[in-house]
Amino acid sequence: MTEDELLQLIKKAAAEGWEELDLSGNELTVLPPEIGKLTQLKKLVLGKYDRKDGYIGNKLSELPKEIGLLTQLEEL
Repeated sequence: MTEDELLQLIKKAAAEGWEELDLSGNELTVLPPEIGKLTQLKKLVLGKYDRKDGYIGNKLSELPKEIGLLTQLEEL
């Protein structure tokens, strides 16, 4: 997923009030600060284990400080 695609997805999720966002398997190296706009998120998936494919994740080494704005987040 390109940075522009990710920003568009975040924009759409914010406008539509998504409570869950699955970003696993997109080979992301950076999570943009715009993620902080998704204050309604309850679940943010950055990686998961699939029985068939194994671990499906990203290449993130850190999370932006704006992740702290996701006060409704119950699962990361």
